Amino acid sequence: MRIDIVDRVIETVRVDYAVTLGLSGGAEVRIEAPFEISGPGCLPVIVDVDGVDGDRRCPRELQGRTIIRAEAEDAGGALVIALDNRTELRVPVDADYEAWIVTGVNGAVAVALPGGGVARWDWNGQDEGES
Repeated sequence: MRIDIVDRVIETVRVDYAVTLGLSGGAEVRIEAPFEISGPGCLPVIVDVDGVDGDRRCPRELQGRTIIRAEAEDAGGALVIALDNRTELRVPVDADYEAWIVTGVNGAVAVALPGGGVARWDWNGQDEGES
């Protein structure tokens, strides 16, 4: 399932008990579970949101990048975001918690469901169902 945040620039990176990407136009990606960052010529790095406070460099390097692809796997619910510098973020589902939430500029929301799948709501707040 395509997530409608393509061509948005990561304007801010907030690190607390999650990593929150503030996107151009007011969209937002909040990652609340460990995720992987990979890119050309480097090994993948696992970012543990609980322990990211000690090493904020990796998520902060995302600032200023443009999203060129954003998809949620329909069956599993993992989120994949590709950036203009060939960096890729992959957020797997969590068995017990919502691993990620994307809020679009029009108020649409997509949420990873605990254990797998994705729930979506359109800009009117109506449930578009689960994948």
